[in-house]
Amino acid sequence: MPTPQLARRRLVRSVITPLVLGLGLAVAVLLLNEVSQYQARRASAQVVESLKTRQQFSSLRRTILDAETAQRGYMLTGNPSYLQAHKEAVDKLGPIVDRLRDAYSRNDKAAPEAFTLLARHIQRKIAEMEIGIRLRRDGGDSTAWQGVLQSEMGKELMDAINDEIETLIGDLESTYQNADARLKRALSVSRLSVLLLTVVAAVAFIIHLFRNEQHVRKEIALQKDLKDERDQLDEQVRKRTAALRNLATHLQNVQETERSHLARELHDELGSMLTAAKLDTARLGKMLPPENKDASTRLQHLNSTIDQVIAIKRRIIEDLRPSSLQHLGLVNALEHMTQEFAQRSGIAVTHALQKVELGEDAQLTLYRVVQEALTNIAKYAQATQVHLQLQPLPPDAHHPTPTAELRVEDNGKGFDVDKTQINKHGLMGMRHRIEAIEGTLDLHSQPGQGTHITARLPLETAPALPGA
Repeated sequence: MPTPQLARRRLVRSVITPLVLGLGLAVAVLLLNEVSQYQARRASAQVVESLKTRQQFSSLRRTILDAETAQRGYMLTGNPSYLQAHKEAVDKLGPIVDRLRDAYSRNDKAAPEAFTLLARHIQRKIAEMEIGIRLRRDGGDSTAWQGVLQSEMGKELMDAINDEIETLIGDLESTYQNADARLKRALSVSRLSVLLLTVVAAVAFIIHLFRNEQHVRKEIALQKDLKDERDQLDEQVRKRTAALRNLATHLQNVQETERSHLARELHDELGSMLTAAKLDTARLGKMLPPENKDASTRLQHLNSTIDQVIAIKRRIIEDLRPSSLQHLGLVNALEHMTQEFAQRSGIAVTHALQKVELGEDAQLTLYRVVQEALTNIAKYAQATQVHLQLQPLPPDAHHPTPTAELRVEDNGKGFDVDKTQINKHGLMGMRHRIEAIEGTLDLHSQPGQGTHITARLPLETAPALPGA
């Protein structure tokens, strides 16, 4: 039987492969359609350009006729108004010829020979008309300008101009027909490509519908296999997490037992030895003669050293096994701890401690949390003030039963909780101790804003809260 991962890969391939092929074909058809559209636009532009050029030729022919008509009218009547009409017509010829020349330059890269001849004939026609007008205006021999008027030269030049225009229009017609053919061909290809894409899409859709049911069944089976596998992994994770939690709790219990055993050994063995040493120094002090001041000074120094060792021994024993917690209760034990911490570290400690109803394990847990927090503050925080608060709280949205809340806050340098690894195991130990007895621990800190630790444990009995 294939694994769920292999089955998923097969399912993905069976769906993705036809989609990729269809997408590739669609892209190819779209590209072909774009090319066809581009060719159609070019052909359409050529058709439009050909029509514009044809209009320019018509305008050229009409303007030459207007100029010749005005010239003959002036020569026949001598009316100066015909000169103005002639001049306006001649002035229009230059721009029309320039536009035609630009059009041929864009399409053929160089003016054809027929256009060159046409431009030359036009210049000759203009010169011929100017000669007749000048002869008529000068008022000389009438036979001269009448000879020009009756001459066949004007007709020959017009015939030559019309011949060249017809030749150029014929070339233009050929260009127009070619562009029109390309336009029709491009539009046909575009229609065929769209039709092909539609057919491909329809076929792909039908295939997708045909195979969809099978894919759905495979997907359901795959999801079931994945769920079963995930459930098995979750169960294994739960079992191993529970085993690790039990192991951690056992190690903590063993640690507390060893601490108690070591505290008893220090109290019994080291305590008796220090007491004996204290008594011996007292006897030696009585045996020394009064004049031996140097020995008396050294003996006093020895006696002071023994007192310091006894104090250190008491503090170590208190750290290992807080006797004040057993004899005085949690509040008094925390007050005693904070006083000794302030004396050793020089950090000011304030507290607001209320009595809470907790079992021995819960009290020891809070005591160890405060102990670990103060140790971290002394080592890393660079704080000048610490505030300790203990109070009972009523139920809320996150804690459905009454709880005891412990807060430890300092004004130290703080740190980034997500990045800093300072005493990571100590923080993890705090959290495990609290969670092992169904409590919660929150740690908030930012660089430059100090550190705030909040622990909440369920109360064994609900005490009378203030205002209740």
